[in-house]
Amino acid sequence: MTIASIPTDLATARNRFPLDPEYTLYACCPLCFALHPSQAPVPTEATEKDEHPLPPDLIGVLPPYIPPQPRRDSRSPLRFPDKCQYQATRTSTRCGTKLLRQGIDSRRPIRTYAHQSLVSWLGRLLIRPDIEHHLDASQANVGPNPSGSVEDILESREVLNFMGPDGQPFLRHCGSEGRYLFSLFVDWFNPRGNKHGGATYSAGVIFMVSPSLDQVNHFLGPLVQELLQFWSRGVYYSRTAYRPQGRMTRCAVLPLICDLAAGRKTSGQASHSSALFCSFCQLLKSLINNLDKSSWPRR
Repeated sequence: MTIASIPTDLATARNRFPLDPEYTLYACCPLCFALHPSQAPVPTEATEKDEHPLPPDLIGVLPPYIPPQPRRDSRSPLRFPDKCQYQATRTSTRCGTKLLRQGIDSRRPIRTYAHQSLVSWLGRLLIRPDIEHHLDASQANVGPNPSGSVEDILESREVLNFMGPDGQPFLRHCGSEGRYLFSLFVDWFNPRGNKHGGATYSAGVIFMVSPSLDQVNHFLGPLVQELLQFWSRGVYYSRTAYRPQGRMTRCAVLPLICDLAAGRKTSGQASHSSALFCSFCQLLKSLINNLDKSSWPRR
């Protein structure tokens, strides 16, 4: 390849390579950040087997899974509800915040949130040569380090003792299934540069703006829906790079990678500056100078 053949603009690069992901576009409430899918989602081909339904205790925990939307004609915008329908509890008043504004040719969401389908993303990954081989090789090497030290997270006690839905170690008893552990990374940054004073704009890897716990739950909801499918009944791919006959896969999220502030929001705990400042015990902040570990009340 010559230098002259390398794309110099984003549009050319996107046209030359199949980079566009499958995603679901939500209308995001400007007030409570609740997500609202299109009222008329376009059906897509199923990539999973449906003969194993979700366990009864999981039905109703989350709203129905919304399949990713294929590429569409931009002249036919998606339809969303006019107002936010979110209720914190069954007896709460609906939020009712306005979701749409008048665009040039139609009413469009004031704020949107795009969720890339994990099912589609993993399928595209497994169809690439050598990726599946390397993932399987990492599973084959799961086990304690003979030296007793931990040089890789796959050698850690937490991973080795992590049980799958069948009650067996998730990575060490997987048979012909593809089993993959993911880490969840959450962080925030200012895309317009840091400022010492004045208003700032904060965005995150899942595009959260000054999020509270409730807001984080809204944005993680679509991801949790897909992970429930991967965990409870698995997702079947009709073809992978090394298995043209197809393969069942299961996934789980084990480590959470983030700083202290993001970790508290994601796990549902209070801020590190609150009265209960510790993630592991219930020692009050007023007693932060207490160094007697035996007196710390465990969570």
